[in-house]
Amino acid sequence: MSLLDGPKLKLCGLKQEQTLEDFFKEYPPILDFIDHSFLEGANFVDPKQTPPAYSASDLDVRDWTPVNIRKESRWKGGVFHEDSIQAQAMQWCLDEGFEIIVDDDGANEVADIVAVKEEGDGLRLRLLHCKYSATDDSGARIEDVVEVSSQAVKNIRWMWDLNALRTRLNKRDKDRTAKGASRYFRGDPSMLKKVARISQIRPRYEKEVVIVQPGISASKISGEMSSVLGSADAYIRTRLGCKLKVWCST
Repeated sequence: MSLLDGPKLKLCGLKQEQTLEDFFKEYPPILDFIDHSFLEGANFVDPKQTPPAYSASDLDVRDWTPVNIRKESRWKGGVFHEDSIQAQAMQWCLDEGFEIIVDDDGANEVADIVAVKEEGDGLRLRLLHCKYSATDDSGARIEDVVEVSSQAVKNIRWMWDLNALRTRLNKRDKDRTAKGASRYFRGDPSMLKKVARISQIRPRYEKEVVIVQPGISASKISGEMSSVLGSADAYIRTRLGCKLKVWCST
């Protein structure tokens, strides 16, 4: 029996029991090298290299007029918040024709929002990572990009196995439904089962990773912010073959 087959452990104060394998998937070890480079999971960072900049022209500027940009979660404290960032992002996915939209917000999330739709003879899978603005106005604050960029690269492994993703989302939906609110904003478990089967027949499908942060101002974005987003974009391009998308403010 290997170490990974051993008993379940409670680590780092997590409420949910995990195997050691699950723990290292959630929290990959960081290896520091003598030249100050480091390896975090599959992400190698070399501080001697200039990180690529994310072009301001690639930012997707959105109208956040009806939204409280300081409010991130759609469901919190047993109440739905339709003026939240997540609620608005879900609505935009709905407007684009996504047939399944799941609110996965919370500890051990795959993403804040998971959206799937049939497209042509295949599928489109989108993971959205939302973050509230540090202030009431958008601007050029580095704290508005660092954490959400890390979240965007953390769980992309779920992109390659829609059946495992389905199992994960449905378990989390069952747990929260017991507290009074389904995680499904659009669709249901049977629809997710259908697209998981389609992914097995047509394994090549379109993948998208989106940062949703109205605290970023496209007109004020700094070089430091562009570097953080550019590093996340480079990693996602390498692993998934798609460009990181950023929904922000003017």
